Amino acid sequence: MDKPGERISRRTLLRRTARAGGALCVPSLLVGCKSAPIGPQQVFRAGAHTIDITPRKFPISVNGLMQDRVATQAFDPLHARCLVLDDGRTRIAIAICDSLLISGELMDEAKALAQRATGIPANGMLIAATHTHSAPTVTPVFQSEPDADYSRFLVEQIAGGIARANQNLAPARVGWAVTQDPTQTFCRLWIVRQPGANPFGSQTDRIVMHPGYRNPNCIEPAGPTDPTLTLLSVQSPNGRPIALLANYTMHYAQDEPYLSADYFGYFADKFTKLIGAENVQPAFVAMMCNGAQGDAHCFDYGRPKQPRTRDSVAKSLARAAAAAYGKIEHHDWVPLALRERSLNLGVRLPEESEVVAARETLEKAKGRALQGLPEIYARETVLLSQYLWEV
Repeated sequence: MDKPGERISRRTLLRRTARAGGALCVPSLLVGCKSAPIGPQQVFRAGAHTIDITPRKFPISVNGLMQDRVATQAFDPLHARCLVLDDGRTRIAIAICDSLLISGELMDEAKALAQRATGIPANGMLIAATHTHSAPTVTPVFQSEPDADYSRFLVEQIAGGIARANQNLAPARVGWAVTQDPTQTFCRLWIVRQPGANPFGSQTDRIVMHPGYRNPNCIEPAGPTDPTLTLLSVQSPNGRPIALLANYTMHYAQDEPYLSADYFGYFADKFTKLIGAENVQPAFVAMMCNGAQGDAHCFDYGRPKQPRTRDSVAKSLARAAAAAYGKIEHHDWVPLALRERSLNLGVRLPEESEVVAARETLEKAKGRALQGLPEIYARETVLLSQYLWEV
């Protein structure tokens, strides 16, 4: 998805959103901001479980870039990390999955299976992809196509993970904290002095993605970043850690021709070790979900190049989280709620002349994988026009 020096048009950014389904379903977990009075029958419960979602068969398509990649191995395992919370009146489930992009259709299938297993209503479940760029393709993006067997396996594993977390429900206490780590997230879009041609040639762009370090053509980042690191902690009444849900706004750290949970999975392991929860039973589950990171990456192009890896990003975030975790005040009971809202996003149609030119470009490339931004943008232009007419 991301290529150094790539010039991004508004149309292409919206096209990427459209391929996910045309509307964004935005669920939000609402945990009581303060401890409420506890009634005689009110008991807060929680259960967590981590389930492996690494494919059993290789090779497999890996999405996340503009050309397909094929993985023959997993550098580290992929997981769906699941948490179920119950305040005695409302029960909700959260599953954070090491995947780039999961379609609404696949999420609905997983929710339906989990609902049958647990009784938790589908609209009381939040399933999210971490957005690692080293995961099997389950939603078509650019030239990567889903593996049907893996898609079915992923759905079943997510549902199974939620079911196991539900089985692990036990009395619990909950707390939260908000801290920051400004050292790992920066705007990857920069305003340039000399605009360049859009890769499809229909316009000029003043904003460049991944412009390179200290590029003299760059003026400033195109927008701010959000360094907030939020934490939701769950522990047993005697203080045994059950789960931690963290959220941070930063893209993946590395993309490789093999599978990896990227910094999201590394964070879970490092945080677990920092708080000494490696041998806790039932197993402690740490998870990292991703904020609105479309423009955010770990590379600071305003400075000389710095080494950034999934390990270094995870280490920094885990340390910040552990420092804040030690100050969390846990509550015996808080009210729970989950709200869901669909956002219909406007998409600018390509002009007919652009579609005609795109088809001509694709005709010349017929019979081979697309190469270079003009060909790739041509495909996206045609798909966007077809998608919008089908809606």
